[in-house]
Amino acid sequence: MNKFLETMADWYKYADNRKKVVGFCAYVVRSSLAKLYAARYRLKSRAKVYGIASRNLSRPLRESTNNSAPEYSDL
Repeated sequence: MNKFLETMADWYKYADNRKKVVGFCAYVVRSSLAKLYAARYRLKSRAKVYGIASRNLSRPLRESTNNSAPEYSDL
């Protein structure tokens, strides 16, 4: 997400409304990620995701489990 936003900031470097455009893109990307996480962790809303992971999605949603086996080990 950060790389995308840096690219957008560079793209709109010469525009007068760069801050507005990059802020809107950050909102769209952050909102989309929150929807994805809500579906993935069955939280049903972005508000619950934001409550757990903070508004900028910097905290982990779940504690990492100790999965030393590969995901498809039973094949």
